[in-house]
Amino acid sequence: MSSGFEKSASLLIDSIVPISLNDVVGEVSFVIFFCGCNFRCPYCQNWPIIEQANRICSVKHVDVIIKEIEGFKKFISYVQASGGEPTLQADSIKILFQRVRSENLKTSLNTNGSNPIAINDLIRSQLLDHLAMDIKTSLNPEKYAKAIGLPIEISKAYIERIVKTLEIASKMDFIEVRTTYVPGLVCESDLIEVADTLASYLSKKRHFYVIQQYVPNQNAPDPKFRKGNILDHSKLQEIALKVREKLPNVVLRHMGGVEYL
Repeated sequence: MSSGFEKSASLLIDSIVPISLNDVVGEVSFVIFFCGCNFRCPYCQNWPIIEQANRICSVKHVDVIIKEIEGFKKFISYVQASGGEPTLQADSIKILFQRVRSENLKTSLNTNGSNPIAINDLIRSQLLDHLAMDIKTSLNPEKYAKAIGLPIEISKAYIERIVKTLEIASKMDFIEVRTTYVPGLVCESDLIEVADTLASYLSKKRHFYVIQQYVPNQNAPDPKFRKGNILDHSKLQEIALKVREKLPNVVLRHMGGVEYL
């Protein structure tokens, strides 16, 4: 790949969070939110960058983003591609991560797991240090279809890809799999089923299962997820402790911070 092509690479993004303590477990990261997604989750807090991508997103060249990263380099360890679903721009991410590595920083990808080919390419190219992957609910096609807002047949195909991504990711040293507890969509038994599935994949010291507290927000495409009560922290902790019986490293991420169980 020529240096000229690298310089001309561009990304379709919405925003940047230059200092984040929430996106890579135990690390400080610079987070880039990529536009577009192949899922239609009814509770999505980033829905505007999917539904209104043409109006609110902008094209930025990789060298412009690297310049912004350089301004925060002394404070961060990782640069994360988040979204939306960043692997929809897989070629550009590869170029971005090459440049990030040249700055002696580590790379992170936050993904829905639906593109194992792109993820495997990053790993084989030795360009991925950390993977954060969503498992929306138990890998039941009907339940997953509701969680991602797509027909059951499409959900089945995505579940196959997600399992493949898990297989690939399990060979990495640093990964986190995340499930957001969304009342009315995800229940305690779903988390237990996810934990049972993950028991075959999460085995290393820095393999984490992260249970996240859902906070209703006005961005959600389905109005019923825009308001309502937040699940009590003690109840969420109770569920997480049950999950902890099945997996070695469980993290609870909630409004008050992060708990390692």
